[in-house]
Amino acid sequence: RSTGKLEAEVNPVHDAKYVVTYTYKVGDQDASKPLELTVHEKFQVEWLPVAPVCQGDAASVEIVKVYPVGTELDWSDNPADEIVSGSISGATFMPIHTGSGVARQTKTYKVIAKNGICQDKPFMINIDVDKPIEGEIMTADKICQYDELSLDASSYQADTYEWKYEEKDSVFTGVTAKLVPDPDYATFTLSMTRGKCSAEVQKYVEVTSAPSVLQVDSIGIRQI
Repeated sequence: RSTGKLEAEVNPVHDAKYVVTYTYKVGDQDASKPLELTVHEKFQVEWLPVAPVCQGDAASVEIVKVYPVGTELDWSDNPADEIVSGSISGATFMPIHTGSGVARQTKTYKVIAKNGICQDKPFMINIDVDKPIEGEIMTADKICQYDELSLDASSYQADTYEWKYEEKDSVFTGVTAKLVPDPDYATFTLSMTRGKCSAEVQKYVEVTSAPSVLQVDSIGIRQI
């Protein structure tokens, strides 16, 4: 046409060459015009599986494939307090557990592939993070000899509990425990795990010796 234009939409997956042939109605004049089209390969970014971590530990993302050649990776679109470093070979994160409970949380981070030609493409990377073990051992700070001592560590919400009674070098398990400690001081070391997190705390309990009568002397009234 003398005005306007004709268009053809194509979706090539490789480099292609198109030939456009047009014919004039007047005089049956034919003409063709070749068009060579360069098609850039779509972005491919692959990484190794990332092992779960405990909050406070570093999680490493190892990139094993970046395609096509010349692609750059941009890690800047991530929380500044959680990304440590990023390059073409991978990134290091310090995931923060932001969930309301203690269940393992999946955090999602972004890496953007760029080559200055194709539209930037984001890739999402998931990393599992466990919440640190926090709580308090509920027990008395002081008891009397022969009284039973109760230990309760349920506030930590851990998966495993191992107690060590230091003075007797004895070990027992469970979230709670009951025992009759020896006089003086009773020292308990509690080791716990939940997912990739672990914690160790100590508790000291004073055990006061019970009063006792060692001897009773009788004195005659005329001796006073």
